[in-house]
Amino acid sequence: MNMQSLRQPLHPLPRFSSIASFFDWAERQERIYELVDGAPHLLPWVKLNHARIVTNLLTLIASRIDRDVLEVTAGDFAVQVGSNSVRFADVMVFPAGKDGSLRTVSDAVLLIEVLSESTAHVDLDAKLHEYQALDALGCYVVIDQDRVHVRNWTRSDDGSWPSEASITDDRSASVTMLQFELPLAEVYRGVN
Repeated sequence: MNMQSLRQPLHPLPRFSSIASFFDWAERQERIYELVDGAPHLLPWVKLNHARIVTNLLTLIASRIDRDVLEVTAGDFAVQVGSNSVRFADVMVFPAGKDGSLRTVSDAVLLIEVLSESTAHVDLDAKLHEYQALDALGCYVVIDQDRVHVRNWTRSDDGSWPSEASITDDRSASVTMLQFELPLAEVYRGVN
């Protein structure tokens, strides 16, 4: 039995005509699902290095933003990427002061995914396109958990996205996200 078959449900998953009905269903599930064009997609389990990078990012970003203006959250809060699609970015920054009962936002200004072998095809393709279609998004960053390698797409002042990511793969370097820099030595702190 391969890993892909272990991730497949024992019975067909329902389709949803609204994000609200998806969340009503998702609340009763043991695992976390994203919603992609009305279909639930199971999120993979993460490794410790993934969790370390996310924790490092949350700590670093929280220390660099004005938290009365922006909020930073981890992957258990959703960003709406379409009329019937929601994603759970590993790290998300969005305007502060929203109603605490919200389940999604659509005005994230920074989205970060921590790359793993099982999610690379989604993070570097579908999510890249979905995220870059968000009007408020200024920066999408993909951080590899198995080696020092960061891809960064930053929207230009004219609103366009670069065709290729800028790549940083030197642990002594920093990567710019929004208007602050994160030293990669701190992003990868404790990661082996």
